[in-house]
Amino acid sequence: MSELACPGAQPAAEVAEILDTAGISYLSFGWLPVALLALDLKYGEVEIVVRDRDLVAAREELVNNGFRLCEKPDCRELLDNRSPPLQDSQRGVPFEDQVFTVAEFIAFRARNKYHLIAAAHFHLETQYDNCTVLSLYKKSSILRWIPVLEDDPRNDEAGLIWRSDDDARLPPARVDGPSGPWTGLHAVRFLNPASFCEALLLLSCRDYCHIRAREFSWRGMWETLIENQVRLNRPLRPDLKLIWDAAEAYFIHNDRSKAPAPLMSRIRRQLIANGVIVPAEIPEVVEWWMHQ
Repeated sequence: MSELACPGAQPAAEVAEILDTAGISYLSFGWLPVALLALDLKYGEVEIVVRDRDLVAAREELVNNGFRLCEKPDCRELLDNRSPPLQDSQRGVPFEDQVFTVAEFIAFRARNKYHLIAAAHFHLETQYDNCTVLSLYKKSSILRWIPVLEDDPRNDEAGLIWRSDDDARLPPARVDGPSGPWTGLHAVRFLNPASFCEALLLLSCRDYCHIRAREFSWRGMWETLIENQVRLNRPLRPDLKLIWDAAEAYFIHNDRSKAPAPLMSRIRRQLIANGVIVPAEIPEVVEWWMHQ
């Protein structure tokens, strides 16, 4: 493990070892791969994806190994926007006149405040320093388009997977940069950079203009990757590369004519028309926002 310790690496490695021992295939997703590939924002959350049929078994294995399953019906992890609620004294006060603590301000500005609600989650605060939550997802909710964690494992494409301890592939640790490989810990599997970015862009297209802004979860990740010039291991598929190139021009080169949102809206319509995004998975959207 590098001296720039990544919050979340330790619990992620322990989860990986538990699932590997149980013979349950998984992938890490979300902000930890972002930390390994581009920028460690120190969020301390762990997101794990398993086959739909393995969800119950994975949850039970984690509980049996000491992870604390949350069953509170009012937990903020069950909201699309996890940022802390306004104090009663702030309600109705214009944003510019509101007074926040430093911690509240950071939470309101954090790119991980939006998220896809997990199938199960476990709070980590009492077990690990600077960690928050372990979220368990079904493959169908996040990686339906990617040939990994397939119902028939023979259909998995092994070349799409990288490991968290791969110091030959991963960028070295850097202050205000990536975490560096997690050597000395049990290896955690995650998607290679191009496949990860494609998954994020497809999720952004699926959740575009979501009524509770879930799209900004995925957008926050791919914007972070672009802003920190992640090294892709191969070209992206052509339709998604159009979005990526526009976003790169917009965020890196400050070309305001290349705002990615209109392009994403058009490609989303194409993906729906071609059956890549299917009606059953399209969330409720803000219609007027959709047509801006």
